[in-house]
Amino acid sequence: MKKSKKIAPAFERLARLRNSQELTWNQLAQKLGVGVSMLMMVKSGKRNLSEKVMIRLEWMEVDAGIKPASKVSRVAKEAGRKPRSSNPPVVAEDMEKGYFDFKPEYKSDTTMEELPITIRLIRPQPEGTARLGEILGKSFDFDIILLACLDPEIRKEDFLDQLDITSRQLLRDTAMTLVFGVGWRSLVANLAVESRIGPSPVVKRILGN
Repeated sequence: MKKSKKIAPAFERLARLRNSQELTWNQLAQKLGVGVSMLMMVKSGKRNLSEKVMIRLEWMEVDAGIKPASKVSRVAKEAGRKPRSSNPPVVAEDMEKGYFDFKPEYKSDTTMEELPITIRLIRPQPEGTARLGEILGKSFDFDIILLACLDPEIRKEDFLDQLDITSRQLLRDTAMTLVFGVGWRSLVANLAVESRIGPSPVVKRILGN
């Protein structure tokens, strides 16, 4: 008898939270700040949720009455109470200019000095965008896209670690939109599906070929 594939513990928590709150997978993904494709890859064991997403998950579990409060969930809850960023979405004019100015929020316990009030995301040149598309198709690491859009002086993971959860997610989404366009979520979802069945043509569509 064929054994059923074991479901990842993190996905079991996601499913329990979704059912308790009567959410769709898309609604749950939005609340966690990730894509549905990421949740499905967690289910299949191909990806793990980041530490920050796991903290947010715990906060949501506490709010739903599934888990008791802890130090981790209290930190996450404070982050979740912060108002959403006032940054407007990327529009066609920004795409034409090739850059977007973003006002981030930082962690209260940040260890870096002279953090910028405004971050300018700059879309790489076409050849750089092409390479980023290839990397995205293989790694699904959105932080690489974000780092590529930052000024070299702050193009480091230590800087990203100073951002609060919401700002980091919004900044990542903004970079993805600036580089690949407003439809990047659909394209990434297609990448996740097609990568299971062989070489994917979606990378070419991401690059506009």
